[in-house]
Amino acid sequence: MRTLSGFLNPGNPKKKIDLCIDFSLLRDLNYYTGFVFQGYLQGSPDPVLTGGAYDHLYEMFSGVQKDASGYALIVNILEASLQNPFSDFKS
Repeated sequence: MRTLSGFLNPGNPKKKIDLCIDFSLLRDLNYYTGFVFQGYLQGSPDPVLTGGAYDHLYEMFSGVQKDASGYALIVNILEASLQNPFSDFKS
């Protein structure tokens, strides 16, 4: 989360970023095997990041089972949120 916070606010990493992580989602992607989540900036209706656990995804490509989790930052939604003058997010 520190890395994500630094990306969202590179000029002042100690400044608070209002990021809400929602773990109550049900995703329709069959490669997720455990928890899934989306992250929202205050004032943005769209998630700026999505992710979860996908313990068998690596195995589908390599034949070797490895547990994994990760997230994707949705840069175009993040950029739109930062440029929106009506957004509650303050950079």
